[in-house]
Amino acid sequence: NRALRELVLKFPCSDEHWRLARYLEYHEEKYRLLDTSLYEYLKMKADLRLGRTRVSGVQWLALSLDIPYEVRVSDAVRAALLTNTEKITADHLYDGLNTQDFDSRERLATIFQAARLLSRAGYSSIAMRHYEEVIGSRNLTDEIRTEEGQRFLLAYFQTAIRLDFDGGLDSIMEHADSIVFPELFDRLFQDMLSRLVREERWAALSDLYTEAGAYWTEGQRARLAWILAEGSRVGREVKLDRLDLLREAAHQDSNAYYSAVAQVALGKSLKLPLAEVQQEESLVQYEYPLQEYESLAESLYAARLTRLAYMVAREHPEAFDANQLAAFAKVHYEDGQYILGMRLLDRLGRVSDDRRSISQASLQRYPLAFREEMQPVLDRYDLYPPVFIALVREESYFDPGISSHVGANGLAQLMPDTAADMARLLRLKNPDLSDPATNLSIGGLYLYRLLQRFEIPVLGLIAYNAGQGRVSRWRREKWASSSIILHEGLPYEETRHYIRKIFVTALHYGYLYHDASPGEIFSYLFSDIQSHNLE
Repeated sequence: NRALRELVLKFPCSDEHWRLARYLEYHEEKYRLLDTSLYEYLKMKADLRLGRTRVSGVQWLALSLDIPYEVRVSDAVRAALLTNTEKITADHLYDGLNTQDFDSRERLATIFQAARLLSRAGYSSIAMRHYEEVIGSRNLTDEIRTEEGQRFLLAYFQTAIRLDFDGGLDSIMEHADSIVFPELFDRLFQDMLSRLVREERWAALSDLYTEAGAYWTEGQRARLAWILAEGSRVGREVKLDRLDLLREAAHQDSNAYYSAVAQVALGKSLKLPLAEVQQEESLVQYEYPLQEYESLAESLYAARLTRLAYMVAREHPEAFDANQLAAFAKVHYEDGQYILGMRLLDRLGRVSDDRRSISQASLQRYPLAFREEMQPVLDRYDLYPPVFIALVREESYFDPGISSHVGANGLAQLMPDTAADMARLLRLKNPDLSDPATNLSIGGLYLYRLLQRFEIPVLGLIAYNAGQGRVSRWRREKWASSSIILHEGLPYEETRHYIRKIFVTALHYGYLYHDASPGEIFSYLFSDIQSHNLE
């Protein structure tokens, strides 16, 4: 009974609450397990989790039960969003700051949640005043540097930029030294840089690099350095040394793409594989000794029960060394289960092994899958092998039966309308997009036509991901003075990252199977970039 009471009272609404409520609904002794008021509260939490509550945020705040404050606020915020009572709930939260005795952590959390509600209700200006009150308070300086405080700071920056982009930039400059977990701000920074590229704000980009960049991650700073280096190359007003900028991007391993392109620009040779797999400390507590997971997985693989073995190995990667995971992946490849083998090797960062072993094992993340189906397509459309194979790998992880949430299908992730148009050109009736040869043939034709239309291969790849109409519009913009700048200025992080993934993957396929240098692959993709002379 005590455990049930703690679950109901001391945790924000979750799936466990509605599952427990459903179980107790048919339990004859439910009122012996929970008293009447607690059982009714449990049902309220269940409805809240399922999104069907009629209890407003203010009503949640007024409940008389002994509920921890942070749980009460968390559930009240969820209720406010579901019942469209954001503004009045936020007002009650703010009123409580004057009538209740809060410590600094609770005070920060309350203002954070109330400001979120105001922003959602369309009162961003009011929310901004509350954010600024906290940011300017010396009493909360230490709290801002906690993880929860960093989320508050992120919300402050986001609101500031939404209200006034230039004012938001000034806020980031002013409070950059409060950034402790820069990874949390990554999406904000990435979108902000792309907008500055589109607006040709080269002075602002330079100021960010010199005044705020020290508080960013190496990868974030590397991207900004690469953008500025390219701006310098095409004659934009960048008052920073291009060589120093390229060296900054090249001499880091947090972001493989920017390290690689900068090294190409510097004329340096790349050492492959790139450091894509970052080792990480596991905080997982296992029920059994790791040796038992190791023995179980090896036995299952030996019996060719590969999917069961995969589940053990992927959930408990610390039990194995890099060579073992590579050997397991090879078994999946032999069975045509490429996606399982590659997903297994994606866990190399959790392996307790030396860096060299992990590096060598990571090369097996690039299998030459569907070679017999791939080669006729490469030959027919004269496609550049490292890039086309990289595209297919990144689209589907070589799973011919995969479908995306937007309806794209098969190895080349073809949308139904696109597939139908290409199938008509190939005179295919009712094509089976789960068939590797058919899917690759249609995908190859589509990519070929995009490459013919846009001429610069990276633009064809951008069109493959984001659509032809958008690329046609973007390339006419004044700011898109080179394919590199166009890529960095794209308004969609998904598409920007798509190009980065294909480039890095193409480097490995070129290295492993096609004797293609990084410089050759870069020159193919960004074919409008004639020279990287540093003079």
